[in-house]
Amino acid sequence: MKKKVLSVLLVTTMAATLAVGCGGQEKKTESSKKQDGNVKIQFMHQQVEQERQDVVQGLIDGFEAENEGIEVESIPVNEDDYDSKIVALGGSGELPAIIEYSQDQAKTSVANQFTSLDAVKAVVDEAGEDVFYDGALEVTKTEDGSGYVGVPLCSWVQGIWVNTAMIQEKGFDIPKNWNDVLEIAKAFNDPANKKYGIAMPTSESTFTEQVFSQFALSNGANVFDGDKNVTVNTPEMKEAVEYYKELASYSMPGSTEVADVKDAFVGKNAPMAIYSTYILGAVNEAGFAGDLALVLPNQKEQVAYGTITVLGIAEGMDEAQTEASKKFVSYLLKKENNIKWLNMAPGGIQPVLKEVSEDKAFTDMEERKVYMLDSALYLMDYPKVSYVCATSSDRIGKRGGTGLMGSWNSERFSVEDGIFGFIRFEDGTSLEVEASFAINQKERDLRNVMLYGDKLGASLFPLEIYGEKDEQLTDSAYPFLEMRDWHVDSDKNFVNACLGQEDILVTATQGTYVQKVIDALYKSAGSGRPVIME
Repeated sequence: MKKKVLSVLLVTTMAATLAVGCGGQEKKTESSKKQDGNVKIQFMHQQVEQERQDVVQGLIDGFEAENEGIEVESIPVNEDDYDSKIVALGGSGELPAIIEYSQDQAKTSVANQFTSLDAVKAVVDEAGEDVFYDGALEVTKTEDGSGYVGVPLCSWVQGIWVNTAMIQEKGFDIPKNWNDVLEIAKAFNDPANKKYGIAMPTSESTFTEQVFSQFALSNGANVFDGDKNVTVNTPEMKEAVEYYKELASYSMPGSTEVADVKDAFVGKNAPMAIYSTYILGAVNEAGFAGDLALVLPNQKEQVAYGTITVLGIAEGMDEAQTEASKKFVSYLLKKENNIKWLNMAPGGIQPVLKEVSEDKAFTDMEERKVYMLDSALYLMDYPKVSYVCATSSDRIGKRGGTGLMGSWNSERFSVEDGIFGFIRFEDGTSLEVEASFAINQKERDLRNVMLYGDKLGASLFPLEIYGEKDEQLTDSAYPFLEMRDWHVDSDKNFVNACLGQEDILVTATQGTYVQKVIDALYKSAGSGRPVIME
């Protein structure tokens, strides 16, 4: 069963350069040329897991159905081999028509004349710059600011994930700085019993570069200064290297990579791990989402590492291939298709399109339905829970069929139809929870938080207040509240909190509280018994 843990957007990045010789594409692979009247193009990406490949292929199938005469070949490539693949194919003129890049990889490909800037800008202009978040466009601009190194598709963020239940057993609070992280790592390190203080990468890889950059930047160290002078050999950089070396001594032995870090943390062999938001799905499946907290490396300042994922269109293709590629990239920017891409990894991949953030197909996905519960508990000021009772069902989902969101495979359906719970708090208040993905009801969609107090009652969406005045029942409606983009406000607060400019709206303690309640609801539904919360 899946539960939404955290939804964050890109905060800051550190560029990683790829040194290769410059040179545009002189030829294309045979499979990319027009054959039998069809235009064939290739799409290279990093979605290697079978479930994600199925989503990518589904998008391709939908595109081909709408664009007769265009064939798209999916080429999944493992992250470890990705950079070398780009270099090899680009240098030989055989780069696929469309490539999924990080913004750093995209900038390097532009420098090496692998990318058609005109084609990329044409797609962005057709969509309209105002449909993207400003930050997504800002970090993907070309050096001269006249275009973009790729078409923004999605984003992700990285930090230190902490299993709060594990560290609290040893009397530790959530770490706030380098020293706190080091102390926890030392206390948990027990290599003889396959237990480690932290899971982090040590291999010669892009992953290690990404992780180290967070520590370097948090100590004020960078490879270049604002005037493009090399500043790698500074006291701040040396201190960051020494710290990373010491911290790594409490991680798993050998040359560790993505899978090693993920497995150690998910398997509870380490109470902390440095990883991206992509770890959320595995943590959900492991059953300790309620004990999860995200911490940012903090020495002189807090720093998050993140990436805007873009799609590049290859230079040197004929007009038909270029036009087909532009159509496919534009297809992936359509709201319903972009949501399908994002939902490959719920919580792991974040939107860069404004309309997607507000769309119910994205925000109402089961992993994100925590928002209504979160709102209710916030208004109740997070009272201490006494016990939780719940029940759930998956009869509709497991039956299969066709609904408002299309058809689905019943054998692979992993989200319950609905969960219904009762929460009793120690102060005597109670909360009823009803959340469903599929249910036979009158309304297509129904979302609300209802409050009942001894003096007033309230409905939040839309806001209405119920009470008494002069011995008469009264209803007060507020239909014209200020229209704001609350997602943008949240993202701005997260960024400003990382910069130390304001307090974060939702604390780690509050987030952990909500996840523990969700976890208790699922445990009760699974066992058929009440769950006592400590």
